[in-house]
Amino acid sequence: MEHEWTFAVVDGYATGEVDFARRLAESDQSVRDEVDEKIMSPLVNGTDGAVLVIQGHADRIDSGESHAVALEQESDISKARANSAFDEILAMIRRDWLDPGPASWEELPHIAVVVSPHGASMRVDESGTEAGRLRNRRVYLAVCRFIP
Repeated sequence: MEHEWTFAVVDGYATGEVDFARRLAESDQSVRDEVDEKIMSPLVNGTDGAVLVIQGHADRIDSGESHAVALEQESDISKARANSAFDEILAMIRRDWLDPGPASWEELPHIAVVVSPHGASMRVDESGTEAGRLRNRRVYLAVCRFIP
């Protein structure tokens, strides 16, 4: 069986912001189109199986707290971002893609979901600028669709 990966990134979160639905709604139309094309469509149109990977990311927090406390805060934020995306993607499937829509992920047995918070361990920009920090505060989505 072959497989195909597609990816999308929703970034630009404000410091501490975790609401995926709000971030997606406020994103450029091209980001929303990319999520529809590369994430939502393969999830709902493939019945041979798919894996949805949701990674939450944060930027380095300089709160004046100890390093351990800062790491915990970064982890909590990235986890909340990933969980918010997990909930919103199911809501999008229910609201916009399937009629009747599923009440839970269990009603979509052909889709496995992996939620993974990464804190600030996988920053994509080390510049320390606000633009770089916005790129680091993101949700990374990937779908692996199985093709018979």
